[in-house]
Amino acid sequence: MFGQEVDGSSFVLFPYLKTGETVSKHSPYCGITGYRLFPKAQSLEADSIGTKDYIAIVVSKDELDYNRINQAISQSRQSTYAGKVNEALQSILIRTARFNSTNDGRIYFKVDANDNKAVAAIVAFDKR
Repeated sequence: MFGQEVDGSSFVLFPYLKTGETVSKHSPYCGITGYRLFPKAQSLEADSIGTKDYIAIVVSKDELDYNRINQAISQSRQSTYAGKVNEALQSILIRTARFNSTNDGRIYFKVDANDNKAVAAIVAFDKR
């Protein structure tokens, strides 16, 4: 997971790294069950700056270098966070992903197998 900073750059939101850490003790690997629970001691909370926050949730069947992806997102010249994420992942994105949501707020997707390996969902949060 990645988040957009106020200046438009990107940061790694998960796996979470404490200041000074170079390796997270929490694995982003979903396993065969297909879902990932966040560590109990961590939380995702919007800051008080601005009126909207953006996060990118990237799912892949292969291991990704999330620090390299984050750098590519930050260096993109696209004007929107979605554009930056799409540009950074363009060579690995599965473009035929079909997204849907449930009444209780869950987001899910379905894809057909192909040579590409990642799906990205950009989620915007209105802060009130």
